[in-house]
Amino acid sequence: MRPMVITGVGAWSPGVASAAAWVERRLDPAQSRPAAPLLPSRERRRASLLTRAAASAFGEAVTQSGEDAATIATVFGSAYGEGSTLALLLDQLSSDDGALSPMRFAGSVHNTASGMLSIACDARGFTTSIAAGELTLIACLQEAAGLLADGHDAVAVVVADCAAPASLIADAERFDTLAAAFVLRARPANSPDSSVLSCIVDLGQPSALPRAATDFPAQLRFNPCAAALLLLDAIAAGVTGSIALDATPERVDRQPCWLTIATASAPGGQADPSTVGQLEATEPEAA
Repeated sequence: MRPMVITGVGAWSPGVASAAAWVERRLDPAQSRPAAPLLPSRERRRASLLTRAAASAFGEAVTQSGEDAATIATVFGSAYGEGSTLALLLDQLSSDDGALSPMRFAGSVHNTASGMLSIACDARGFTTSIAAGELTLIACLQEAAGLLADGHDAVAVVVADCAAPASLIADAERFDTLAAAFVLRARPANSPDSSVLSCIVDLGQPSALPRAATDFPAQLRFNPCAAALLLLDAIAAGVTGSIALDATPERVDRQPCWLTIATASAPGGQADPSTVGQLEATEPEAA
């Protein structure tokens, strides 16, 4: 795989206003509604929490990277999609008259966030939506790698999953809404760029990398997108090596995927094999 450099990141979750707020663990209980400034006010009012969260993370990452939201290729990923909207429609369907809301129905498809943002940004670039369960993040990164290899200048990867209805998820594994975004570009080896935050040099399938406990908030650990927070922590910490994309290491029923990243200063964007291991999602130590 050709290296992919990361030039912008974004995140939103209740209490987490941005990617920086997450890595610095600046949790704000008052942060309960995504700003989603890219969406016009009318669209923002009718958009689901999942779509607004994805829009906020996407806007933050694209702004940081300096890319154009109207032209950048986009890959949206969600394990469950608009689950809350779908549950509401099923409730309506089972009501006395069985009438469905046309507006809700239009917002129940898996590519709702992609469609609404494309319209809001007058985007004419490539876009796709992916669902791959707990492997959604790695699947989206693989799609981005393919798009960059095919000649796209930049790709924004956005992963998001919303708080699932109680009827769908067991109480012990319920989770809160989370969205994260990464802007990626292809870069030849040995071409440093001050705007580069990190560099993904390899992607892997499930493997037996060491798995350690994390300090994830309980309400996020079982979100299928939680692995994206591990990547945000790794970028902020300047990690060079392989990390397991796994926020729930106690679940021995599956092995996590992994990726290898290198700091922007690593020679040729190459990871040092001696640093291979899992990154713990812990607050960075003070300098």
